[in-house]
Amino acid sequence: MTDPTIEDKVRAIIVRIAKIEAGFSPDADIFRELGVKSAAALDLLLSLEEEFNIAISDDAFGDARNVKKLVELVASLQGAAA
Repeated sequence: MTDPTIEDKVRAIIVRIAKIEAGFSPDADIFRELGVKSAAALDLLLSLEEEFNIAISDDAFGDARNVKKLVELVASLQGAAA
């Protein structure tokens, strides 16, 4: 079995935190369309940082409002940390 991709991991974290089904669009707005509220957003941020061993600034996190942008953000931060 291959390692889960960044997108797979990001999706799994969102599914767990938002308590939603996994089949959402990668372009769906995490906050407006998927229903992640402010307290859950903090959990999402901390979970992403822990899962990927990175530090995400509040501004960068706020700008990454969908799965596609979160995956790009995580990938760029992992590259910077490497």
